Amino acid sequence: RFGVNVLRSDQEELARVFPQFLDFGYQIACRGGHGSKLWLGSVQCNLSQVICPSSTMTEAPPADRGRDPVELARRLDVPGDATTADSRHPDAAACGHFNIRIARDGTWFYHGSPITRKPLVQLFARVLRRDDSGRFLLVTPVECGFIDVDDAPFTAVALSVSGSGRAQCLAFRTNLDEEIVAGPDHPIRVVENATTREPSPYIRVRGGLDALILRPVFYELVELGTTERMDGAEAFGVWSEGQFYPLGRPE
Repeated sequence: RFGVNVLRSDQEELARVFPQFLDFGYQIACRGGHGSKLWLGSVQCNLSQVICPSSTMTEAPPADRGRDPVELARRLDVPGDATTADSRHPDAAACGHFNIRIARDGTWFYHGSPITRKPLVQLFARVLRRDDSGRFLLVTPVECGFIDVDDAPFTAVALSVSGSGRAQCLAFRTNLDEEIVAGPDHPIRVVENATTREPSPYIRVRGGLDALILRPVFYELVELGTTERMDGAEAFGVWSEGQFYPLGRPE
């Protein structure tokens, strides 16, 4: 642990933007930190050192601050309790690019470096949306910017099953610990590569945002699959919440 006295305004600002990271009384508390003094003035400290302390607590050089994802979160003024992107945002034509990329495996990169702290990724994901042209943006009331997504912005990493037959319920957990139950609001779809014929399965998370169902989880789905006659033809798929989702052609 380490502690430094901070101004009340600084406490309130940090608590508002990063409530899940920091606890306030008369000092900042940081798990696993090392004793060190840290200058705080109008929240100009390097917050990544507070959240992810190293063996030496030092303020980041000014040139490095532009590449700190925590600084980006502070600049965006991401609401700590946001669950969906705020509809009040600048015109998309005025949006720049945040130099964020989401890889196919769900890893988020900022300026080419992986963002390894899940709470920070979850913070960005809360304000992620997709526009009518299919582009991905981070949107807040004060700023918006495009990001690159290699495939889908999320991955489905675990599956739990309850019930059976048409009453079966398939619940997925994403790489950001969001629980989704396949059903009318969260359909499953499978896209087949025209060249390799490899299937890419997805489940809708929200608002045009999908999770790529990882291969081990897809194999579990296949094990649960049944053959049904749909529209005069046989289809192989799974039931969830009374809906049938084709997974591919029956063997």
